[in-house]
Order: sequence, then structure tokens, then C-alpha cells
Amino acid sequence: EWLPPVLSRLRMVASHLAAGLERTVLLRESDARRRLSHEMTFASTHHTGLAVGPLPADCGLDLAVRTAGPSALGGDLCEIWPLGRRRTLLAIGDATGHSLPAAMIMAVARGSLRTVLGSDGDDATTVDRIAKRLNSALHSVIRGEQFMTMICGIFDRHSRTFSYTNAGHPRPWLIRDGYASELVGSGMLLGVFPDFEYERHEVSLRVGDWLVFYTDGVSEAMSRSRELFRADGVVRGLGDGRWESAASAADAVWTAMQRHCTGMPTADDQTLVVMRVTR
Repeated sequence: EWLPPVLSRLRMVASHLAAGLERTVLLRESDARRRLSHEMTFASTHHTGLAVGPLPADCGLDLAVRTAGPSALGGDLCEIWPLGRRRTLLAIGDATGHSLPAAMIMAVARGSLRTVLGSDGDDATTVDRIAKRLNSALHSVIRGEQFMTMICGIFDRHSRTFSYTNAGHPRPWLIRDGYASELVGSGMLLGVFPDFEYERHEVSLRVGDWLVFYTDGVSEAMSRSRELFRADGVVRGLGDGRWESAASAADAVWTAMQRHCTGMPTADDQTLVVMRVTR
């Protein structure tokens, strides 16, 4: 006679315990999500892949950067930094993957780049050696299926030359007198083979020349009809180069890309750099 009431009370207690445990788990998950969201927001604000140093007024360049991505953290890297008063370093790269995994690769590359630039000797000023050291650093810490593309270049305002090394990155465009041509050269992706030897190329520039750099998130931006923006879209967006500033030229390319993919979600990190020689 006493068993049914006891069982009923035990079921009630078990039900209350289950409900309490469920609330505890949900609260912990909610707290974990809040902490993760806070950490992601902090990381996206303080550890972005974009860094433009205080360039001297007489560096001989007018520069503009545009960047966007589908998530708070991304794998695109863009570093523009003075090397003394006569030279300016420009590095643009793209890590494989998206969000946090790509951002981790980008952070390693960025830290390695800063270490190389802060060291003494030729490694700090020779783009092929910079690429070699970055490649070695990435290979030592990332998995086999991970890698990064990059162009590392140095503009010298005295000689008015741009020396560069291309590690599997989309080729930049040179716009001169209304005509567009791709810069030659492309080497192995960073992080694949530890001892790869990278080539250095050099192009002589003139006042009024434009150089346009971008990651594949720009050229592979897709329209509703599944057509890519492509490198041709970048060149068409810039037109004949008759712009008052690098900012207005960058805006023209960026607007053309956004119109191309109207109504489509941003699938990849996108970075665009426009550089004009001013002296």
C-alpha cells in the first residue's frame, strides 16, 4: 500500500532534479558562449591582420586599404610599414581556411614578419630572405594541409623601384598610362616545404603608376549567376587610373566588387590595397 505513493514522490523528486540539472547545464553553456563571444570580439579588435605604420610624409606613396570578411576573425594579412625613411614594406597574405584556424596561421605569419623586420642583417631588408624565414617559421608550427599565400614587397623612393617576392599569391597589377599588366613571378606557398628558395623580382616605377594588390576573396567574389569577379573585374574597377587619390581608386574597385556580388553573402576574407607612386 505504501509503495505507489513513494514511487510517485521519487518520480517527482527526480523530475525536479533533472530540471535543475538542465538549467545548470544551460546556464554554464550560456556563460561559456558569452566568454567565447567576448574573447572573439577582443581578438577581432586587437589582433586584426591589418597594420599600417606611421609612414613618413615623403615616402613617395599614396596608399589605401579596404578589407572585409564573413566572420570576426579572418586569415587575411596586410602589413604596410616604414623601413627607415626611404623604404616602405608592403605584405599582403591569405591563410588557408576561415575564421579562427585561419586567424591563427595569420597571427604566426604576422609575428614572424615582425621578428624578421626587427632583426639585424640583410634578412630584414631582402624580400626573398624574408619569405624564406616566414616559410620556415610557418612550416614548423602548422599542419600539412595548412598554408599561406603572400606577396612581400619593398618600395624604395630613392631608386623608385618595387622589389617583391610572390609566394603563391594572386599577381598584382601595374597600371601605367591607362594600360594594365600583371607583375611576373610566383613561388611556392608559405608553410609547405621548409627549405624552399624564393625568387626576388624588381620593377622600375614612374610617378603616377598604380599597383593593385588583393586576396582571392576579391577576385573570387561571386554573383548570383555564379560568375566570379576575377582579376579582370579588379582592373575594370580601377579603369585608366585617372583618380585623384588611392582612396578614391580603392573605393571604385571595392564598389564594383560589391555590385558584382549584390545579394550574395561574403564567403571569404577580402583585402584590397591600392598604391600610387607620387614622387
